[in-house]
Amino acid sequence: MSQTGIFKQMTAIFYAVMSGHMLFACIIVFVLKPQPSDMDDKLFVSLGGGLGLALVMIAFWLYSQRIEQIRTKDADMRLQHWKIPVIIRFAAIDGACLLNLVFLLLTGNSIFLYFYVAAAIAMLYAKPRRNVVEVELELDHVE
Repeated sequence: MSQTGIFKQMTAIFYAVMSGHMLFACIIVFVLKPQPSDMDDKLFVSLGGGLGLALVMIAFWLYSQRIEQIRTKDADMRLQHWKIPVIIRFAAIDGACLLNLVFLLLTGNSIFLYFYVAAAIAMLYAKPRRNVVEVELELDHVE
């Protein structure tokens, strides 16, 4: 597959994952409208914030580790090997987003909406961009 085709695939996957959890967030916030519960949700806040942050940090760390390994490969195969860490990073950040949305739905605590927005911003930062990919993988030019 050509470099352009690979890059378009990863961009399409990004938009599919991003739109999926954004649609889920809209349904929770605007349709279900969770009410704050009277239970003590300090454990959920700690778990949601900590686990969500850990997933995002692990996603970027694993991605950078894998990119270092990919740079040593043949220039023609770098973009092929790049797909796997990108999908893993999308999945880990999407897991953080969905975790916080589920906790928002369970507890009704709006802090989880803020945690979700932070994770969604991290997902936007992870969007594949041609110029970043060229620099990361030390490619001549992505067509």
